Amino acid sequence: MADSVKCTRAGCGYYTFEVEGFSAFIRDVAPLFVSPRIQLGPDMRVEGQEFVWRGMRDPSWFLQSSLSRAASKEIVSKGEQWQKDVSELTTRHLMEFINHLRGLSLLDRKHDDLYALLGRHIGKFYTSFDNVLESMDQDLRSLTLELFALGQHHGLYTPFLDWTYIPLIALYFAFVEQDDRVDGVGHRVVFALNKTAVERMCPPNEVTAREGIRFVGSMAHDNPRIVGQAGLFTFVPPHLPVDQWVVARCDRPPEERWPVLLRFLIRNSGRKKCLDELNTLNINSRTVFPDRFGSALHANFRLESFKETLLGVPR
Repeated sequence: MADSVKCTRAGCGYYTFEVEGFSAFIRDVAPLFVSPRIQLGPDMRVEGQEFVWRGMRDPSWFLQSSLSRAASKEIVSKGEQWQKDVSELTTRHLMEFINHLRGLSLLDRKHDDLYALLGRHIGKFYTSFDNVLESMDQDLRSLTLELFALGQHHGLYTPFLDWTYIPLIALYFAFVEQDDRVDGVGHRVVFALNKTAVERMCPPNEVTAREGIRFVGSMAHDNPRIVGQAGLFTFVPPHLPVDQWVVARCDRPPEERWPVLLRFLIRNSGRKKCLDELNTLNINSRTVFPDRFGSALHANFRLESFKETLLGVPR
C-alpha cells in the first residue's frame, strides 16, 4: 500500500485501513484490485480472489440488512431469541408482500404454493430463516430469493444487503449524502468483502448454509439500477451483520490468514470535489440510478455547479 493508506487493524480476517482522502482511494486503493495479484501489505498478498464493495456515510453503522435494522433498532445482537424473532418476522413479512402483490399481474400458481408453505412455518420461531428455505424445493427457494430481490429494488425491507463489483461506485455511495459534520471531521467508509474467500467457507452449491453468507444476483430484470451499479446482494440467513459474521467465523485458523473483510476509513473531506472527480469518470447519480430518480438527482448536482459558475455562490 502507498504511504497515504495505513493499516490500523489486522487479523482474524478483518482489516482496517485509514486513507488520507478520496483522491488517495481513487489513486492508491482502487487500482490495486484490478490486478489478479493484490499486495495489501508486506506480508499480505491476495491472488486470484474477487472482492465486492459497499460504501457508507457513517463508519459506525454495521453491515446489516434493512429488515434486520427495521426488526431491531438495537444493533447489538440479543442472542438466539433475537434471531428467532427476526426469522419469524421475515416469514410474516414475505407473506405480507406476496399478499399485496395480488392483482398486479405478477403472481402465478407457484406464488400460491409458496404462500401456503410459508404459512405452515408461522409460529415455529426458527433461529435462522434457512430452516424455512431448506423445506422448499429448488423452484420455491429461487422464487423466494427472486421476491426479495424484486422488493429490494422497490423499497421493501429485506434480508439482503447491496454490494457492487466496482470500488469507485462504492466510493460514490460513501460520499453522496451530506451530513452535519464539519468538512474534514471524521471519516466515510468503504468495505471490500472477499467473495472468493467467503465462498470457500460457504460453498454456494450447498443446499443449506445456516451459518453462512450467500451471494445473490438480482433477478429483477426490469430494473436498470442493478446494471448501472454492477450490483449483487449478500444474504445472511441468521440475520447477523456481515462484519459480525466475519469476526465470529474467522476467529480461528486457517481463515485468519485470509483477508475476508477490508474496511477503508476515508477522511471526510472535500465531498463535492469527490463527486466532481467521480463525475469525470462517468460515475454520478445519472449512471448509478439510470431512471427518473437518477436524472433528478444529477440535475440537482449540476445546479450546484451552475450556481457557483453563474452566481458566485460557493458550494
